[in-house]
Amino acid sequence: MNQMLYKRELSSPVSEVMGTLVMLAIITYGSYLIINYKELEPEVFITYITLFYQIINPAKSLFSSDL
Repeated sequence: MNQMLYKRELSSPVSEVMGTLVMLAIITYGSYLIINYKELEPEVFITYITLFYQIINPAKSLFSSDL
């Protein structure tokens, strides 16, 4: 029982860190494409980041242990 409670308490911080790392990776890669290769328009990238940010919280709630 203690192990199950420990995993449940650890899931929220891990999910926050993972969400932050994914967002950081997307921003880094998108910036790289914009600056070095000019393959991505900044407006399109900002739209993509906004949509991703709107999706990440519902996605995290799918994997929460409070269901």
